[in-house]
Amino acid sequence: STEYGSNDAWHRGLESNDSTIYRRDHGKDSGFSVRCVRDVTDTILVSYSSGWNIVWLPLDMEDASYSILFPESIEGTLYSFQDGYIQENELINGTGYWLRLLNSSSVTFTGEEINTLTISLSPEWNLITGFTQEISIGSIYDPQDIIVPGTLYGFDESYVQVSTLAPGRGYWLRSSGNGEIFLSGN
Repeated sequence: STEYGSNDAWHRGLESNDSTIYRRDHGKDSGFSVRCVRDVTDTILVSYSSGWNIVWLPLDMEDASYSILFPESIEGTLYSFQDGYIQENELINGTGYWLRLLNSSSVTFTGEEINTLTISLSPEWNLITGFTQEISIGSIYDPQDIIVPGTLYGFDESYVQVSTLAPGRGYWLRSSGNGEIFLSGN
């Protein structure tokens, strides 16, 4: 409907040889309506073991509180790391966390894709993440050359050296100094 009444519909057309936008009102019986909606919601399923896991947010989510995302988590066991462990309540994109789960479980993350990510690193060890897509360590833009080669480790009941960051997982990465690294995808 328009300001002229509930039986009217309108559209705007752009003429190819003129940059003026024209508004024409038509009765609803002679018009049509188009609504374009982009569905930006994505879902990722990640399995975790009972006990300690390195976790993170693979999608941009409205509610990032760990007790909601990880119902099998043990209260008070979400920790970030920056020169020591820090107890947390919510997860932030780009940050890895230790979290203790009572039982093995699969977690369904629902939210918007993360296609670019800037991660600040400190000297020595950093608990980091990837983003929505799997990315190899060689694809990370490291303009200051601060990533120490061969120091990307995941955790699956023990530490495992890896070359790829997978959605839903966190990783230890060693840096030779302060700086930023950049992840970019589709």
